[in-house]
Amino acid sequence: MPNSHQMIVQRHLCGFIGLLLVLMAVVLYGGGASNAVIVSGSLRAGALLMVTWLAWPKLLQWRHVIPRVALVASIILGVILVARPSWGKIAAVVAAVTIGCSLTGRWLSTWSQNGQLRK
Repeated sequence: MPNSHQMIVQRHLCGFIGLLLVLMAVVLYGGGASNAVIVSGSLRAGALLMVTWLAWPKLLQWRHVIPRVALVASIILGVILVARPSWGKIAAVVAAVTIGCSLTGRWLSTWSQNGQLRK
């Protein structure tokens, strides 16, 4: 499924929208936009989408390796760091513990299925 037509279209759509956002930020900045928040927001979002476009094949590989709990914890950590930067250390510790427990559980279950873990 990773090489399906739909995934290829999603990748290129992500890059195209990122490029449009970066171009919009450049045009607004060059035109003397009065709202710097819109310019910086579209520049950051566009850059993030373009980096996602470049890293798309590797992200598809990680999708099978990283458990969903770790992905959800990372997203929640990102939201907390954006909303309340002072809570960042607490959120980072909670996310690290959650991700560590999730990965340890996955590795132990994989080893026990392969017969590498003796009971």
